[in-house]
Amino acid sequence: MTPEQSLRHLPNGHCRSPSSRPAEPCPAAPRDGQGKALDPIAATRPTAQAKRGLAARGITVAFGSGKHQTRALDTVDVTLHPGEAVAIVGPSGSGKTTLLRVLVGLTTTAAGTVSLGGTPMPASVRRRGRDRQRRIQLIPQNPLATPNPSRTVGAALERPLKLHTALSRERRRQRIAELLDLVELPADFATRYPTELSGGQRQRVAIARALATEPDYLLCDEITSALGPATTTAIMELLRSRCADHGTALAVVTHEHRLRVVP
Repeated sequence: MTPEQSLRHLPNGHCRSPSSRPAEPCPAAPRDGQGKALDPIAATRPTAQAKRGLAARGITVAFGSGKHQTRALDTVDVTLHPGEAVAIVGPSGSGKTTLLRVLVGLTTTAAGTVSLGGTPMPASVRRRGRDRQRRIQLIPQNPLATPNPSRTVGAALERPLKLHTALSRERRRQRIAELLDLVELPADFATRYPTELSGGQRQRVAIARALATEPDYLLCDEITSALGPATTTAIMELLRSRCADHGTALAVVTHEHRLRVVP
């Protein structure tokens, strides 16, 4: 995505790019349960182009019931195109994580549809089939809670390879070493347990696990929030490189307005 395409929603319902061009009309910004705009959602595109990517239309998510019901998302539209890198920026509680979970099929909706390549998908990831599950991967927010403490790093990385590939046992072992190298971790980390890793190392393992399936869409939920500046820079460079070299679409949820997503 070019800098001119990285649009920011403004309170007056206009979009502005990082360039000096004047603001121009755009679709209304998505709203949270309190009616506040998700500021910004850069991936919103015309419905006609949804056939080219991962698209959500009219997404509404509510938690609770009756007078205690809260809307986390209210008629949100978003499209992520192949090879595109976008940031979804907003304060805590604005529905950013919920939106990613809807896209990957972990949170059901009260209304709306999610489609891939123009074909509607079931709301639940369990009903989407192996290929769709493989193509859309989520890197969750907390690297300290994600890994199973009873499994080694190698076992964690091997699981998606068993589910989504026909690789032999020996080739899976080689692929695990390749994935660790990709995220700049030594091959012998495959024998370590999560408790033996730092937060930054666990986050790299989570990225490696998501990349194991060669996904077309990589959804990243606040993946740098617990990391230092140097590790944040390294991880974002890795993801941007993946986006540029393999055409992987990248959506990064963050509350950090200065986080650099596009080169």
